[in-house]
Amino acid sequence: MSEDKRQISIYKINTSDEIFNNSTDKLSTLFTAIKANSKYYYEDCSVGENNFTNYITKALLVTSYMPNKWAPFLNEILTTQIDLPKIRTHSIILGLEHKTSHNIYVIPFGPLGYHLISNYIEDNFGIDVLSHLQKPQDLSCKTTKSQSLVGAKQGETSVYRDFHTLEEMLDDFGKIFQELMVSLDETVLSHFGILFNENAKKRIKHCLVKDSFKINSAIQAKDIESVLDGCEWADTQPKFPLNAVKALNRKHDQALIDKLNCQCYNSLLKLFNKEPNAYKCDLCHKEYDQYFMSHHFQITGEVNLQGEEILIRMEDLFDKLKEVKANWHPTAKELGSIIEHSKLSTFDEEGKRLTSDFIKKHIFDEQPINEQKFFLLNGTWYRLEKSFLEDLDQKLKTSLPKYNNTDGSFLHDWKQAKDESSFIQTHADSNNTIVLHPHSVKNIELCDMMHWDDKDLYLYFIKQGFGNEIRSLASQVYISAKLIVNAQKNNSQYLSEVYKMLIDNNLTSLSEKAFLDLFTKNINLVFAFYDKTGGRILAKEPNRFRSNIAKYSTLNIIKDMKNFDSVSLKIAQIHA
Repeated sequence: MSEDKRQISIYKINTSDEIFNNSTDKLSTLFTAIKANSKYYYEDCSVGENNFTNYITKALLVTSYMPNKWAPFLNEILTTQIDLPKIRTHSIILGLEHKTSHNIYVIPFGPLGYHLISNYIEDNFGIDVLSHLQKPQDLSCKTTKSQSLVGAKQGETSVYRDFHTLEEMLDDFGKIFQELMVSLDETVLSHFGILFNENAKKRIKHCLVKDSFKINSAIQAKDIESVLDGCEWADTQPKFPLNAVKALNRKHDQALIDKLNCQCYNSLLKLFNKEPNAYKCDLCHKEYDQYFMSHHFQITGEVNLQGEEILIRMEDLFDKLKEVKANWHPTAKELGSIIEHSKLSTFDEEGKRLTSDFIKKHIFDEQPINEQKFFLLNGTWYRLEKSFLEDLDQKLKTSLPKYNNTDGSFLHDWKQAKDESSFIQTHADSNNTIVLHPHSVKNIELCDMMHWDDKDLYLYFIKQGFGNEIRSLASQVYISAKLIVNAQKNNSQYLSEVYKMLIDNNLTSLSEKAFLDLFTKNINLVFAFYDKTGGRILAKEPNRFRSNIAKYSTLNIIKDMKNFDSVSLKIAQIHA
């Protein structure tokens, strides 16, 4: 037998895909679906029965003939014309179904293999295998690729000089690992048929996991079954999830996505119709600093409208829709169509486009189905595992006491205030206080009100309720912090503009110098909310608060504010 060795990448087939409905031979069904792609030529290959004891096997040779694209390009300048035959390439797809578990694995060889199976594979299969092999805090990584649900950073790739513990990255809440290269020791590797001789000094192997599982060790073809048996063994071991959040995709989860969209649009229709107890929903773009600093907006697509303000509340968008579609009484489906197919763009004062995306990608929503929780973020639905929600509560319980507001008894009790504006105005006569709300500079409020003592300046941002609307509050705090930090570096130009606005509206008797001097104190931005339900304290019992979006957004602002050295974050829950 040949001693040729290769590294292999193993993929697992998602047998819940609709193509397998009512199929009694899923491996044959898979190969039939692959061969439906008429661009290539296919030939079934037989696999020796003695090579695989625990698996039913199939193999498919795929041949493609592609025109040579560079020859015609060069023929335009060559005097000797090149006439080359089509390029022929071969690939093999090896399919294996375990006789007991009926899990189906595929190992592609050649340039076309992955392309032909990609519509049928399980996402993050390799990461799932790894989650059964070692506890996350014990993993030693060489490279990581991740996406972030929290904070301004969308994703990152890290490459380490030496193997690096994963433990410190586990504290980075909202991180979704997409690819990892880790080291596995000989005990784990033995379950995959990877053995070391007695003289081996290095008894570890690297393992690359993503949608596929790959041990960076060349094996012979006869050893493939041992590696697959390792994947089967891993599935029987306790699981230590690396990712507690999973993105739904149209390839496998279309029916679930449709159901979630339907629930979301039904909820938004209640808000559109101003029904009692309709849930609140704010608008925000993923580039939220650009979005909140815009001057005007434009909506194009199924509906066309524009305005000279920032759309923050969903109700504001609906009011605009009612202006251009008088006496319109949409169904949830009709409202959803506008949300999915109309684009919301924002611009600065000079008309330069700052952000642009479909309205749906501006909505942050949460929907339950069968006791499971789902987030809509940047147009993608995410399934939240129970461990994610438990972690959310635990991190709030741990973090919030560190950000307790130190401004004494300045904040009044909410009492009979009917809304945020009336509550803010109850502080208008307090000493060392300026109420800015609802006035702004370039559509941005520096804060709702500010208060100071000998050492500290406090900028307050007030929100009634602890629900979806907390997302916009968190974004406003971050943008204000960014504006203040930039002003400190640029001769306080923005703060001078704020002062001019205060004078124009008779909001302060301070001189400009006295106002600017306030920002030489210790600056604290206070994220303050009133819990309308009452009788609960977020810092002590976050599990009693239902809105995971609000909890998530609170952790988001805690993380983002760590980017600034000259301003601090405080969090306050306003008393009833």
